[in-house]
Amino acid sequence: MKNTFSLLLMAATILSACDQKSNQPAMIGGIDTVAIAGDTTMQLGIEASYEFHKTFSLNQNEVFDIVAYGHPTKGEIAIIFRNAEGINDTVAKAERTGIVKGCWLTDLNKNKQPEIIIALQSYDTSKYEKLVGFEMNKEKSATPIKFNIDLLQQYVQEYRGKDTMYYEPQSEIIHHEFPLVEEGQVKGRMKIKYELKGDKIEAKDFAIEQY
Repeated sequence: MKNTFSLLLMAATILSACDQKSNQPAMIGGIDTVAIAGDTTMQLGIEASYEFHKTFSLNQNEVFDIVAYGHPTKGEIAIIFRNAEGINDTVAKAERTGIVKGCWLTDLNKNKQPEIIIALQSYDTSKYEKLVGFEMNKEKSATPIKFNIDLLQQYVQEYRGKDTMYYEPQSEIIHHEFPLVEEGQVKGRMKIKYELKGDKIEAKDFAIEQY
């Protein structure tokens, strides 16, 4: 009798698990390097050196994958759109020098067309950072975003890298901080806030902490 009860309990548990699984949304799956690789170089690059990967969900059925492959001194970044219908489409590619230090899904200009912003850090002790970005339109194609570090002219000579960049989702602002160096001594810290205007990320505000 005890064995019969145990078998019935096991069967009920299996049926319950199957029912829960059937009610869950379909999984989108993983990156198909063969499907997304329009050119052999990209496919071989991803498979040979899969340095960075991050997935952003747009909704239950659509995601963007950001992958970096190759080598930090000379590699590439690709943005891949995938959905539950099995589409794998490379919507953007860019050459890359440096390692990926941050990657964010943003809407900096609040136009309901998301941007993917990637922070790259130089592959040396200077730790210079720069941004690479793309705005995604409704057709899931990508428009490149321009970026140059904006510095107040009087502080250009005091910029020596050691950058820190991060994204604040509540205000849709990208923050950039770095030390100010004069004659080998750190004399303060520059803080810059960036916003998106048109197709360019520009400085919105500057603040300086003096040491």
